[in-house]
Amino acid sequence: MPPSLPDNFLELMHDPAIVFEPEQEIVLDVNARACDVYGRARNEFIGLSLRQISHDPDTGMRRIEETLAQPSASAFRTVQFRRDGRELVIAVRATPIDYQGRTAILSINREVEHDAGSDAIVQVDDRVADWQFTLDSLPAAVLHLDDDRRILHANRRAREIAGIHDAATLIGRVLEDAGDGEPWSGAARLLRLARENDVSMTGKVDDESHRSWSVSATPAPRGSRMRSVVVLSDITAIADLEAEMHRVEAMAEFGQVVAGVAHEVRTPLFALATTLEVLQGSIGAGDERARLRFEMMRAQIMRLNALMHDLLEYGKAPALDVAPQTLTHSIADALQLNAEAARTRGVTLRNEFPAAAPLVLIDASRMITALRNVIENALQHAPAQSEVVVRGGTNAAQDRVLCVIEDAGAGFRAQDLPSVMEPFFTRRSGGTGLGLAIVHRIVELHGGSVTAENRAEGGARITIELPRAS
Repeated sequence: MPPSLPDNFLELMHDPAIVFEPEQEIVLDVNARACDVYGRARNEFIGLSLRQISHDPDTGMRRIEETLAQPSASAFRTVQFRRDGRELVIAVRATPIDYQGRTAILSINREVEHDAGSDAIVQVDDRVADWQFTLDSLPAAVLHLDDDRRILHANRRAREIAGIHDAATLIGRVLEDAGDGEPWSGAARLLRLARENDVSMTGKVDDESHRSWSVSATPAPRGSRMRSVVVLSDITAIADLEAEMHRVEAMAEFGQVVAGVAHEVRTPLFALATTLEVLQGSIGAGDERARLRFEMMRAQIMRLNALMHDLLEYGKAPALDVAPQTLTHSIADALQLNAEAARTRGVTLRNEFPAAAPLVLIDASRMITALRNVIENALQHAPAQSEVVVRGGTNAAQDRVLCVIEDAGAGFRAQDLPSVMEPFFTRRSGGTGLGLAIVHRIVELHGGSVTAENRAEGGARITIELPRAS
């Protein structure tokens, strides 16, 4: 099957372009430039047979057969007619394509002068068309510039970035004025430096929409007739991936530090708790002021002990003991671990997760910890006589399994949503700020993601997404 055309390809082309079916040469599509050259409206053109406007239909049929017989483009010259009858000498570059599931021909038709040298013109034109087609196929923007940084040529991707469909509109503009702000301003600065130092240079710029661009500037050799070249590549995905890798590495290092600190602190905490019990026993039960102070110290020791437990959990080594299984059992265990707290608060735990959910590749003990933390967090904010509900399913692409935990509390503050998964972030008095951070770390180690949002009907929703096991 021949290649198909990219979206908007015809309108992005500066030359006249016609798509037609090869058997009867019926026109299927044209661009605006072809309509101008042939003097026909688009609705007049579509459905027209090229044989009706051809000087030599038999030769045209032979050229079509040759085009279909070879994988590469063919180039030839023909004579056709405008709507007003004027003769057009056309240099044709024809390529087989897939058009809406059937084989068609893309014909790029450039009008040339009718003289003895026109054969040479066709050969040159074919080479130019080949280069144009190659440049337009590149995912990076490529621009040729003169000594005043004015654009002499821009490929399709450059026009897309500039938001310009017509190449002629972009030609002649100064590089920094090709579009608003970055990456154009950065490209112009880099080209000036490259020319001043007579060396190719590469840099990175970020635009206002937080996209990252790799910019390369190659100056023309001094004294030559060659032109400078600027190449722009959108590297947002790569930059985001690098940032995520650095973040994960930093969090892993942080986890090791806090786990070490927590381990060291737990021993003196245990000693303090034991000493406190001995002191309280020696003083006796008659001193009410002393009893209250002992209770306060015990509560603070318990709070520190809970913090150390969470720090150790957060800092656990990332190695996982995974196996393909459903989330059903992990959810049931997490709900059971929170059952007593739910009864105490007068909140109902409702499990609506489907029993036949797809398999996921998980470390069950670590996932139970994550689910327990999310449910515990929901219970802490759910009002009495309300419900905490666990639901599930798959995403639209069916490649990820979803576990959704919802409560009917006050929800998250809008300004807090970007931070609720960060370590030590909490609005709850006495909270460690590590519950959801631990959830985020465990799910991330499984290749999944966690999102927090507010429900339209009130309350909060935490969604855990895990890759479906193949």
